[in-house]
Amino acid sequence: MIQLLQEILQRINDDDKVGSSNIIEKIKSELQQHDVDMYNEWKNNGFDINANSFDGSNLLCLVSGSGYIELAKLLIEKGANVNAQDNGGKTPLHLAVSSSNLDIIGVPIFIRRLIDGEDENVNLQDNIVEILIAKGANINIQDNEGKTPLHLAVSNSSLGAEGIAIVVETLIGRDAKVDIQDNEGKTPLHLAVSNLDLPNIFAALSLIIGGANVNIQDNEGKTPLHLAVSNSEFPNLEVILSLIEKGANVNTQDNEGRTPLDYAISSGKEELIKILTDKTLLSDEGQVSLEQEVEISLDDQYEDAFLYCFSSDEYREVPLESAAALI
Repeated sequence: MIQLLQEILQRINDDDKVGSSNIIEKIKSELQQHDVDMYNEWKNNGFDINANSFDGSNLLCLVSGSGYIELAKLLIEKGANVNAQDNGGKTPLHLAVSSSNLDIIGVPIFIRRLIDGEDENVNLQDNIVEILIAKGANINIQDNEGKTPLHLAVSNSSLGAEGIAIVVETLIGRDAKVDIQDNEGKTPLHLAVSNLDLPNIFAALSLIIGGANVNIQDNEGKTPLHLAVSNSEFPNLEVILSLIEKGANVNTQDNEGRTPLDYAISSGKEELIKILTDKTLLSDEGQVSLEQEVEISLDDQYEDAFLYCFSSDEYREVPLESAAALI
């Protein structure tokens, strides 16, 4: 049913004879010819432009998620509410930033700065996200899962690395709150670091640069550093180092009493263990013995191995294989 409606909306979007004066009648006519059930459902709602008459969604949500820019403009001109929520609590902006149809032009701002020091705005003039924001879309509104548009944007790998960075930076540049937690206690940064493929790496770095709190714990007590270390087969060291540089606490324990170092040890990734170990050797008062750190933060099965690797208060590098042999 929705697929048929999408085809109808695409035809209308491509019809240059459709304007704000006849947009509603055109949609009515197409539905009456091709989808009587949906026509009747909308009719029962008084043909309200903002009604969730289309399988729990409204017209602007549907066209925003499909990337139909011209149709979105016409609906807004006709009075469509840019903050109308579908039955899942999602607004047109939620759907736009999570769509694979989002057309983005430009280069990530932070990459341009790194290359030539310029400070220019990315061209999003004819982009559905920019259009919705310009018309008053609430950037920080949460859906039924507690997710803001920024939560959904960082999870939209279909945008590619550059696209996801542009959308994230666009939202942050329009005062999106980077530390809002969803129903699971996760911020956008938690989601970005949970799956560190290339687009997510760009999203994570954009959030870190944008001032995201790197020490917020989710409902399981995990910080972004816990997730960056544990939730990827190939943890991205640049993201992990960026988190630490911005003040991520390497000693924070989750609800199971595990620190990021514990997860690194479980993964067996030597370079990652070394990075985190270098940081955990220092406490607020200065250097502490690794024996004390082990007692506080490591599972019993790892204690002998790390006591062997660090037999004194001074850091002593030992091949990981030697430690692993003791476990």
